[in-house]
Amino acid sequence: MMKLIGSKRNGRRYNREQLRIIRSKVMTIAAALRKIHQWDKSRSLQRAWRMVKQQYYTKVVGVIFGRRQEAIKRLEKYDPRRIKVTLQHEPENKYDPNAVAVIVTVIGKGSYRVGYVRKIYASVYAQLLMKGYTLQAHLEGITKSKESAYYGLNISYVIDQVAYDVDQQEKRAYSRQEIRSLIG
Repeated sequence: MMKLIGSKRNGRRYNREQLRIIRSKVMTIAAALRKIHQWDKSRSLQRAWRMVKQQYYTKVVGVIFGRRQEAIKRLEKYDPRRIKVTLQHEPENKYDPNAVAVIVTVIGKGSYRVGYVRKIYASVYAQLLMKGYTLQAHLEGITKSKESAYYGLNISYVIDQVAYDVDQQEKRAYSRQEIRSLIG
């Protein structure tokens, strides 16, 4: 039986390995934030803890180069459950050594690099990916501009699925308590 760690007051429950991984991710993010923004350690750690528990939504950049438009257009044909999104660090990228590529895989068909995560985010996420961590990413939608014929791609991702799930459970529990107190 795994021993769970956390206080009874906040209801958080992680096993030792989950907590070790979450802390490692927080420290990696905090170090990157300190370097990028010149923040002090306290501010960097506070922001890193918040980042680990959030889900992010973003547009993929660089989708108009090469044959990426064709690839994105073809994605419309497939059931979204068959589409897997992977974020991959590209240290050899000639434009940015912190580049994080967005790779889309249609199960049973193949993979294609459809673009990149924005540079401002990639500089932090590259540090996590270099340490062997993965970011859980999902396709949120394919867009098409009304003014032009260009397609776009929206994705979501979380830095740590366990921390995100626990945070969502806490928010739901708090909401239920709030509703009960209002009902009286």
